Amino acid sequence: MLDISTMKGKFLLIASIFILTFAGSLIAQAQWLELNESSGGTIAGMAIVVSGNDVFIGGGAGEVDYSTDNGTTWTKTNVGFNTTVHCMAMDGKNLLVGTERGVFISSDKGVNWTYDSTGMGVVFVNSLAVYDPDGIGDTIIAGAQPSTNESDFLYRSTDGGLSWSADSAGLYKVGVGPYNSIRSIAVVWPNIFAGTYNGGVLSTDGGTTWRPVSSGLPDSSTIGQLAVMGPNLYAAISYSNYTKFALCVSTNNGETWRMALDSVFGEPVFHIGEIAIHGSDMFIGNNHYIYLSTDTGLSWTIVDSNISSYPLYSIAVNDSFIFAGYDGTWNYRRPLSQVISVADVGMPSSTEHSVSTFPNPLSSSTTISFSLTESGVTEVSVVNILGTEVARIFSGELSAGEHSFSWDASGMPPGMYECIVRMNGRVERVAMVVTR
Repeated sequence: MLDISTMKGKFLLIASIFILTFAGSLIAQAQWLELNESSGGTIAGMAIVVSGNDVFIGGGAGEVDYSTDNGTTWTKTNVGFNTTVHCMAMDGKNLLVGTERGVFISSDKGVNWTYDSTGMGVVFVNSLAVYDPDGIGDTIIAGAQPSTNESDFLYRSTDGGLSWSADSAGLYKVGVGPYNSIRSIAVVWPNIFAGTYNGGVLSTDGGTTWRPVSSGLPDSSTIGQLAVMGPNLYAAISYSNYTKFALCVSTNNGETWRMALDSVFGEPVFHIGEIAIHGSDMFIGNNHYIYLSTDTGLSWTIVDSNISSYPLYSIAVNDSFIFAGYDGTWNYRRPLSQVISVADVGMPSSTEHSVSTFPNPLSSSTTISFSLTESGVTEVSVVNILGTEVARIFSGELSAGEHSFSWDASGMPPGMYECIVRMNGRVERVAMVVTR
């Protein structure tokens, strides 16, 4: 028999957790500090890269603001050309900046810049990847947006970006033609995966040969950012004429994909989602939302929304802060300890029982799955943001092993919910988002 007074107390506690975790934009905004990069004003955070306590933000007009103290104080620099910064990467101590005119390099945090387009020319660079294939020295790959039928769109440098060689021949052979630019690159040598405006292409021999791979991706997917976490490759995509956003995951270097997060909020996507990895935590951002997963993308928590009225362009994480760059010259930082606390990172505290929901977010129904190491009394329920129970899915004895239950949310209003599984004296919770 359930103790009603105890249950009410637990519901109040759950309500407190949800109010803290999913507070509205006023609370979320109060937890973020707006960055004032310099007396000359802020810049649109088109790209952010961090290295230790060093933070670099690139924007329009060739501007790169940098901080050596996690964003407390800033110095404004300029690559020397009126060109927009679209991507950045670190090659040791060298900062690489991809722009509409090619790649600029600084070895002294932006005081001086090197620009040599030998072998590349003036091209629109969308993406940069740095890797060490042989343990001898770094190789840099630049993904470009061709301007003519004759232009290449993949370049490689083995001397720190001073000279480049075109590396597009294998891509032309598989139909990645002009104007289908390389949006993103991920390297797990010898595998190279490149995201384009129409799916992805994979090379398993270091870029010599390529083939299209899109199994499991929605039709006409544009792959924005890529990230590698352990054996998994993640891709932030947009599809349906840029009205839908999804995070997809592949466990076989991009051969096949499945949805890890698919959210539609009834508004157009102004920028393809961003991904930032910090240890075992993964942050993704899209438009006005930032999500966090602590279980390789099996479940998600919205940690912040509507920080700015402008679309989100970039996110980055170091050991102290999460940084967010927005269009309209608004950039923010937030202590990582706040995000971890708010999102209840670390729950569940052990892997003895693992609860997951899929899909999540959901529009009509989701499957709740978990495992019991021993038989016992189990209760599965769903509560809303106020802690009120909206569904009692199961209550009774379960044997040891894998169990799955379905929750029909078709009659539920859109919003935040929590699945609660009580088993053998333990309580585990998974946040869920119902969308329409």
